[in-house]
Amino acid sequence: MSFKTSLLWKLSLPETELVSYLFGTMHIRDQRAFGGLERVYECIGACGAFALEIDLDQEESPGDPALFKLPGNGFLREHLSANAYMRLRRSLLKAFGVDIRFFPHLNPFTLLELISGKVLAEDNPLFLDAHLWNYARGQGKTTFGIETLQEQMALLSRIPLEVQLKMLRDMGRNTAHFRTTMHRMAQVYEKGDLITLYRLSRKSAGNMRKQMLFDRNRIMAERIAALLPGESVFCAVGAAHLWGGKGVLRLLKHRGVHVDPVHFGEKS
Repeated sequence: MSFKTSLLWKLSLPETELVSYLFGTMHIRDQRAFGGLERVYECIGACGAFALEIDLDQEESPGDPALFKLPGNGFLREHLSANAYMRLRRSLLKAFGVDIRFFPHLNPFTLLELISGKVLAEDNPLFLDAHLWNYARGQGKTTFGIETLQEQMALLSRIPLEVQLKMLRDMGRNTAHFRTTMHRMAQVYEKGDLITLYRLSRKSAGNMRKQMLFDRNRIMAERIAALLPGESVFCAVGAAHLWGGKGVLRLLKHRGVHVDPVHFGEKS
């Protein structure tokens, strides 16, 4: 595995001997995301704390359901013509088994996330990030979120509703392409090809890459860097956030953090 294809990175500061780690995850249950985790488990064990993008305990009790709903608790069908709504409903039901009639108030991004989870195999009971969260808990690690769910949703809410609706309609018009893209991402993730995964995610985000990737990268890099002087922490964030000129790895380097790839075949 080359320097550029590692999903796991060692983080260190010149003024301390503490070693932390950053791991790129994928929010899927497909077995392709669960290979080589022995090395990840070792690194979690070597740290005192475990940080995920968001606190999963908070995700289970998000507090404000309006975060996931259309403005004013409106109906999705109110934002589409009757024919467009029926075409979208039939397409998503046929391709993914999701009937949007049962989710009348969800905003398009929440629907997209829901449908994405139906594309790949559900080989494991938990998504990879939740699996690692539970593993760290089982090892007695302190667990917390780098961002809050409210912060994530607030950034995404800055994307105009019309753009969100277009993304949902585009998926409905070409479900085969969406399915192919998801499988391609899983294949690339399995290979640990960070660059290709970043490029695929950036292309998928389109004109919304600032809100969906870059703004969140900046927040995560700031907070991860702030953690490093105090304790050894294993940080796990979506792999698409790591690479690129505005990726978390580059931003951490700009803050004086040493970043070194850790290949799954290496020993401590």
